[in-house]
Amino acid sequence: MEHKQAIALEIALQTHVMQMCPGHNEIFYDDAVDPSGAFALAVELVRQHKPYVQEFRDDANALTDLLSETLSAAPRCCPHCPSGMARKSEESMALRLIQAAGAGAPLAV
Repeated sequence: MEHKQAIALEIALQTHVMQMCPGHNEIFYDDAVDPSGAFALAVELVRQHKPYVQEFRDDANALTDLLSETLSAAPRCCPHCPSGMARKSEESMALRLIQAAGAGAPLAV
């Protein structure tokens, strides 16, 4: 994997837009997660001239384009257990709602 693509993948994993199947170690795009956080992080890293993204030479568009390509090319679930991972996404969403309710945050559905 090219280093630039690895950076885009790491940003997607850090922001939970991409997940790893715990049973098969397969990476997939979790379309239940809003990808805007990943794009915002990518732009901010370039804007702040972080060494982590220096290969993009202050070109946030190059990084966000690569991030978009990475997300588009990824499977939408683990290819070995698609029904199990679909349920995991639903369970994750329910857990986030429960945690938000426990923290006193208003529930927005």
